[in-house]
Amino acid sequence: MDSQPESSLSDADIKEPPAKVRKLSSQTHNDETDGETCPICLDTWGNSGDHRLVALKCGHLFGVCREMFVHLHTEPIRDVTYSEPREWLLSVGLDRIARIVERGIPSTSINFDLPLWSCSWDYLRCNEFYVGGIGGVIYQYDVRNPSSYIQRLRHDPCGIAVFSKYGLLSCQLNSSWLWVTNMRQLEPRSLPVDGPFISLCYDNESHRALLSCRAISDYEKSSLQLCKLKSIPCGEILFDIEQTFDGSARSSLMSRHSLYKSSFVKAPGASCGAESESSLYFHGLDGATTMSLPQ
Repeated sequence: MDSQPESSLSDADIKEPPAKVRKLSSQTHNDETDGETCPICLDTWGNSGDHRLVALKCGHLFGVCREMFVHLHTEPIRDVTYSEPREWLLSVGLDRIARIVERGIPSTSINFDLPLWSCSWDYLRCNEFYVGGIGGVIYQYDVRNPSSYIQRLRHDPCGIAVFSKYGLLSCQLNSSWLWVTNMRQLEPRSLPVDGPFISLCYDNESHRALLSCRAISDYEKSSLQLCKLKSIPCGEILFDIEQTFDGSARSSLMSRHSLYKSSFVKAPGASCGAESESSLYFHGLDGATTMSLPQ
């Protein structure tokens, strides 16, 4: 039988498809378009919709896919506070629910019979928190037993509550109070600040509180009272008004003013929205700064 010769092909004889040549300008193009699309859905970022840009306090922007947000409330959220020791996020809303989120996962929900306005963690007892309602009542809870409250506070309507080193601060309408602990019970002490009040916030590091007061007449502006709390040797707690800032000439919306910090100044400044001028005011030791808002 005649044997047919074996055909052998060298590597050089095998033709391979030509390799794709990368364009020199492709790197530049990628650098220019980097960050313009969602890395999850590859959709273009926008100011609204499922893929939107979110602004940080430092001024930087980053894109967030809306499906990654944690849905907490069906009605507007009125207050949010964070507990660093336990990494818990507490929020309250007009849907009459207080929720606790632990590391991005909702873990506890408490239903109330009234819309909620404020919430605050107890910085001395990290397992306890306070919830204030529009009806002028404050509830104290322990996360280890959320089925029942520890105590209920009601001394003249006081639906806005924040916790400080010296006790619980609260205000609503024409009254403001400091609740001091005595034998595990909270006793109210009136604060020397005139209302009517809009909001209240507190900075735990500088021990300063910011009370926002609504304008009494059409010819006045709302005011911001920057106050400091300190204790004296006899055991009393002083509440000193350090500065008073002007706010908006119109206050038809129930907005919340806040304290902000600067890397150059230890003392916090006050920020508020000027509804009549469509602006934001930033009051500090170095004067006032105005930021215009889109109308």
